[in-house]
Amino acid sequence: MSTLLTRNVNDILVVYVVDTSLVDLSRIESLTSELSKLATDGVSKKVVLNLQNVKFMSSTMIGKLVLFAKKCKSAKIKLRVCGANKDLGKAFQLMALDKEMNIDSDEAASLAAF
Repeated sequence: MSTLLTRNVNDILVVYVVDTSLVDLSRIESLTSELSKLATDGVSKKVVLNLQNVKFMSSTMIGKLVLFAKKCKSAKIKLRVCGANKDLGKAFQLMALDKEMNIDSDEAASLAAF
């Protein structure tokens, strides 16, 4: 089962994480694999990663997000992350993830930022 759903909005690829809880290592590896493929295949040079469905994310998954952001940067893909709930948003803030990736409140804000 895929861990991502995608849609195109103009020239922007919007990626939705299906899982509500990202703690299971096999699901995290599956998601990481799919995200890596997006970065290496160059499907789009603008990507919005929407986390609106995610209620909880392990520190392992947060680390994988940082790696994905770095892969996007090296592939010259502009990445924006959006839709994190209040708890995830606080964790992202505490870990200073806004230095690694652009984080927006919602999809509309991410799309508008492009």
